[in-house]
Amino acid sequence: MAGLLSSAISGLKVSQNALQTTGHNIANANTVGYSRQKVEVASNTGQFTGSGFIGNGASVTTIERAVDQFLISQLRGETSLSAGLNAFNEQIGQLDNLLSDSTTGLSGSLNQFYAAMENAADDPGSIASRQQLISQAENLAGRFNTLYDNLETLEQGVSQNMIAAVDQINVLSKSIAELNLSITKAAGESGHMPNDLLDKRDELLRQMSELVNVDVVDQGDGMINVNVGSGQALVVGNSSREIAVVNGNPDPQKKDIAYVDGTQSQVISRYINGGQLGGLMEFNSETLAGAYNELGRLAIGLSDSINSAHSLGIDLNGQLGGNFFKDVNNASLTSSRALADSRNSLSSGQVTVEITDVTQLTTSDYVMEVSPDGVSYQVTRESDGKVVFADSTLPIEFDGVVLDISGTLNAGDRFLIQPTKTGARDIDTVISQPAQLALASPLETATDSGNVGAASISAGSVTSLTDINGNPSFFSTSGTMTPPLVVQFTSATTYDILDNSDPGNPVALTPPITNQTFNPGASNTLPLEDFGISVSIDGAPATGDRFTLSFNDNASTDNRNALSLIGVTHSNVLDDGQTALSDAYSQLVQTVGSQANASNINLEASQQILTQTQSLRDSVSGVNLDEEAANLIQYEQLYNANAQVISVARDLFDRLTSIF
Repeated sequence: MAGLLSSAISGLKVSQNALQTTGHNIANANTVGYSRQKVEVASNTGQFTGSGFIGNGASVTTIERAVDQFLISQLRGETSLSAGLNAFNEQIGQLDNLLSDSTTGLSGSLNQFYAAMENAADDPGSIASRQQLISQAENLAGRFNTLYDNLETLEQGVSQNMIAAVDQINVLSKSIAELNLSITKAAGESGHMPNDLLDKRDELLRQMSELVNVDVVDQGDGMINVNVGSGQALVVGNSSREIAVVNGNPDPQKKDIAYVDGTQSQVISRYINGGQLGGLMEFNSETLAGAYNELGRLAIGLSDSINSAHSLGIDLNGQLGGNFFKDVNNASLTSSRALADSRNSLSSGQVTVEITDVTQLTTSDYVMEVSPDGVSYQVTRESDGKVVFADSTLPIEFDGVVLDISGTLNAGDRFLIQPTKTGARDIDTVISQPAQLALASPLETATDSGNVGAASISAGSVTSLTDINGNPSFFSTSGTMTPPLVVQFTSATTYDILDNSDPGNPVALTPPITNQTFNPGASNTLPLEDFGISVSIDGAPATGDRFTLSFNDNASTDNRNALSLIGVTHSNVLDDGQTALSDAYSQLVQTVGSQANASNINLEASQQILTQTQSLRDSVSGVNLDEEAANLIQYEQLYNANAQVISVARDLFDRLTSIF
């Protein structure tokens, strides 16, 4: 009788536990991260009798979670990937809108500047046309400046998001470490794993994977370690390690992720990937940095090429043009392009960066290092890791720039070289008065009225203010040509180029340019190109014919230099003479747009995979209310049946006692 009652009571306990577990499942059906629990039941050891072993009821061995660790790990990975793509997609979408929009982008301002230049060329004497050109130049420079400011604002927003993500990671790391301790303590005291704490920890790990890609290592004692990258620990057992967003070295505008222990920090940015933090850092280091440098290269290319052409013209006052935009090699700019590593020796010298050839500029930053022995230098291009300079001989020249070193650099010193990053910020107009625009050429050519031949001289142009050796040329002094020249034919096929300072008595130049051969009927370029003048004579001259080259005293009706400026705007001045300014900007817009489109596609695909993985996890671990309802009925029946057994045992006992 006692055995029957004992078996029934054990059955009641099993059914009670099952009912309670089912109720717990139902109560947590909508709890995020909850895993369905199930009761594991085993038969109790039977009692031996002379007739064999008689059953002794059942007992609950444990209550387990319905989990698949592979699916949980896969869900964390897909969550990290999707969150990273989403963060990247949000930022590149803003950049794409900024660059491609007609009101915020650069294309409209460039086109208006070009149109104003063409209007000024059509009427070079018009003060209104000149003022319009200056206004559009200021507008264009302002648009570059505003775009740079917008990129900075975007970068600052990314930095704030990085700080928020890191703060959340630190909170989660601490919570996971605390849960590690609680889980180990509970398991040690009871001999069973605390399912709800395990669920809570898994959910915190999933939340952390939204922020950064993590690697979870089970210690086997209920605790886990959480790492990022290639083993950089965030959680080890019941202790956590904090990370922080710190200013980059040597570029404080660039943000890094570092361990922070007291006053010491260890940068781990290169190990961070995936999650919101990884997506933000990828956008910052690749897409945004490229946009900064490309816009800067455009601004520098525009400034330098326009300045070069403008300096070869003369204004309404007969003065040489000088710079139209701020000099790209202004002293304050050359010094700002090199950032010293904070670990350099305090006695180290300084590095300045001069732009020498805009056609060779790239959109990359560079790292310059002094060798350990302190006698040679190495420059590495960051975009492809290629060493572009490695020598002990100065100057340091590469990719259209020259590095100048003042003072003494010490062994191991490092500098970040950014030739183009701030170009869009630095561009500015330096001309404010319409009369200062140099739309005319300083060269005037003329045919002598007494000529009898059938030859003519071109209007000519000034190509340089110095000769081939870098010495001052004929137009080095504003307002005059020193000396004026005369081309005098000694025969139909020969000529001399003479100093015409005294028109009544021309004399030979030093060195002389005499007895030059002329080919009648063809275009003959005069041998003055080494002196910065390009001019030609066509036709058939006669002996004694004369052609003069002098300073242009009538700049108000001359548009030759304006046409040269227009030519610059349409010339291929970037990428080794392969790309025009407007085309370069179009390529930037197209590149960012393509990246944004690819990001959208990748994000959609990732979200679909994440949804599928979540569904797989839920099919294993999720609570099915229909199934739980069926279990309730089953366990209720089990409970009632065991209760009936107890009732039978009581009736039998009552009958036996009534006999006595």
